[in-house]
Amino acid sequence: YDQYKWYVLTSKLSFSAANLFAAIAKEQGIATVIGERSGGGTGAVYTIVLPDGTTTNISSPIVFETAKYDQGVMVGGDAVESGVVPDIPLDRQHFYDNEALLNAIKGVR
Repeated sequence: YDQYKWYVLTSKLSFSAANLFAAIAKEQGIATVIGERSGGGTGAVYTIVLPDGTTTNISSPIVFETAKYDQGVMVGGDAVESGVVPDIPLDRQHFYDNEALLNAIKGVR
């Protein structure tokens, strides 16, 4: 469906898998991110089973990063854990205002 222009609407309430979705869509050039910086939180989850059979989940130090390149060589990245910065900022009060969304997409202020 690359004949369409895709947009992802994010807010501080977009976290975990929604945060990762927005990061991948932006990084891969699949969609333009609109709204507020997302809430972050994409650390992998460790499942621990204790000797008595109790199971618990904890966050791990393993986090996703977007890659940065300089002349084709990876030189670092930005942690997705801290949220995705929108390509088009839009205040949350306008999230359900179709005219405001279209104006943001068209670049009308």
